[in-house]
Amino acid sequence: MRTAKINSLKASAAILVMLIMMATDLPAFEADYVGSISESLFAPTGLVIDEDRLAVLEPYKRQISLYTPDGRATVRIDIEGDASGLTRISENDYLFCDRDRKEIVRVNIVNGEQDRYFISGSNLSDPVDVESGSQRYYILDAGSKEIIILDSGGRLLNRFSLIDSTGEEITFPSNFVYNETKSAFYLFDQTSSRIWVFSYSGDFLNSFGAFGSSEGEISRGGDIACDPDGNIYIADRFQGRIAVFDPGGEFISNINLADFGQPDLLLPTGIDIDEQGFVYVSSTEGRSIHILYVHPESSPRRVITALQAYPADDDTVEAEDLELVAYIESNPDGYDITGLDFQIFAGNDTSEIVDENINVAPEIESIENVETIVSRWLLENSIEDKSSYQWRVRARSDDIAGEWSSLQKFHTLSLPRVFALHQNYPNPFNPVTHIAFETPIQSDVAVTIYNTLGQIVKSFAFTQLSPGKHDLIWDGRSEDGDEVASGIYFYRMTSNTFNKTRKMALLK
Repeated sequence: MRTAKINSLKASAAILVMLIMMATDLPAFEADYVGSISESLFAPTGLVIDEDRLAVLEPYKRQISLYTPDGRATVRIDIEGDASGLTRISENDYLFCDRDRKEIVRVNIVNGEQDRYFISGSNLSDPVDVESGSQRYYILDAGSKEIIILDSGGRLLNRFSLIDSTGEEITFPSNFVYNETKSAFYLFDQTSSRIWVFSYSGDFLNSFGAFGSSEGEISRGGDIACDPDGNIYIADRFQGRIAVFDPGGEFISNINLADFGQPDLLLPTGIDIDEQGFVYVSSTEGRSIHILYVHPESSPRRVITALQAYPADDDTVEAEDLELVAYIESNPDGYDITGLDFQIFAGNDTSEIVDENINVAPEIESIENVETIVSRWLLENSIEDKSSYQWRVRARSDDIAGEWSSLQKFHTLSLPRVFALHQNYPNPFNPVTHIAFETPIQSDVAVTIYNTLGQIVKSFAFTQLSPGKHDLIWDGRSEDGDEVASGIYFYRMTSNTFNKTRKMALLK
């Protein structure tokens, strides 16, 4: 019996609304309501959505619960203290703030072990939120009104006070997010209902928002999250909606569930966004979590943004003949994509580039009239076996360069390779997508696609597949050849003892 379920919209009655603001200078927002998780939840607050799991903090139950992205409960861990904030730091470890004991606690979701996370040279007075990034951890201390930056070993790197350019100190910082693309912290002040923005080094950049119920105003906001474009999403607790601003603080839109024919959000507190643009927001009084797909229409920050296809984050790959693959789903209006720039860094050090390839010529792949701009860089002598690297990419149109993508890690390994299932690309897609996987030995392999109800949509079976990299194409059709509806789907690879599931989205 499932302890949680996702209340999906019927495909024939899927709702797609355009939230268009009355002001003509504000960009339109397109939103698709996906569903909700409702069973076995009690006053959920903090959320962390990753590729393979959703972690939910339920402080009144003193629990951290794990769900699959489609809403199936998998693990529940009892915790102690007055918990707030939640972030994932490794495969099985999470951090949260214990305000009773004034410390950061690490919890292992496999064995339930908990310990105080070591912070060298730092005393906390009232930690309220914690975030993780590329080998960095960030703590918001409401008592000292500081942001504290730690390295991956928990050693103090920097701490700075939250003071604006006039010398005024923030009043009651409650939540924050670090935008790695912008290298900026966005903090919410409960007293003024304003967002304060600081650079990584602690310089005050600007503030925006205000208390109230009008457009661009917030009433006692909850958590903050960033989408792939760097836009800021704030759970507006008292008004039961999500407020959206661009990275510079310009108001874009309010998102209300009533626009989708859904009940209003009841005290939305936690919010998180995955790399694909799916938004998860917790309704604390409603005892539920709602899922949306939201993106700005024709966002100028996204139109020449390249996406990383291979290797995916934390992949283990073969160093010899490694090919980096990046893509753009379609040629953006007003831009002629002339090439993509690639950069590789060793380990966690981003101060020195190991290798780069600038303006790699793109190719147009056309599958059933769907055009995808793809660039490939075949590495020769840049990297070594048994090492770790990070890479990023950006697209360019002549002399205009888009923003760098996020840094993705990969690890190199001598033969034999391990089994691996990679993220499909493009994603979201319409109607065709690639699914890449690897086999270290000759194996029988099955790749099965499921809908959110766990029903098999399409199956692929390979007998005695040779070792190496493989790629299959799904055309968005079922076993019967029928086109499937827009929504979230899951694909699972099984072979020998290997079993891996990933998530993808079809948007028409």
